[in-house]
Amino acid sequence: MSSFLQRDKIEIVFVDWFGVLSTNYYWCVQSKRSSELKAWCDLVFDDEVVMKEWMRGDQSIQSLAQLGPRLGVDSIVSSFLNDMEYYAPDEVLMKAINDLFPGAQKMLVTDNFELFEQIRKEYPILDRYFSRTYVSYATRRLKGDKPPSMFDIILTDLGRVNFKRCVLVDDSPINCGEFQRRGGHTPPR
Repeated sequence: MSSFLQRDKIEIVFVDWFGVLSTNYYWCVQSKRSSELKAWCDLVFDDEVVMKEWMRGDQSIQSLAQLGPRLGVDSIVSSFLNDMEYYAPDEVLMKAINDLFPGAQKMLVTDNFELFEQIRKEYPILDRYFSRTYVSYATRRLKGDKPPSMFDIILTDLGRVNFKRCVLVDDSPINCGEFQRRGGHTPPR
């Protein structure tokens, strides 16, 4: 049996958002214009526990707005929306994935928070390209969580026992390892 990936046998390609389809940090431009927003971003994004709680849906933007500088939810969301153009998906990569795996379903799988819905509204191509989207705040589990992880939830949702005929495109070695442990394939590093 060949050890080469048989692309024509791949049924689903899962694609990560941050670091793969979009490489800009959230609030990247606006936080350079506001020292208070930068302080808030540093507080939230540099604290791994807080960040993971937010991405699991255990924290909301309303509760996080109370941390550090009192910016208010409207100000934080407005700044996020003002940076929307910097979150654009890499359509060249999306086309390349489609060309490599033309018969496979494409699914977006991302560790992300409730504001991700704003990105989906801004870029309707995501809902046209991907047959399904899995976001950690909705599944309440991260891809790298110990079982059950988001991947276990996806397996159950899709009625699969493993990811044998699936590929994950993700920049996280932890996520790739979890996916491989469930029988899936990841691009070589």
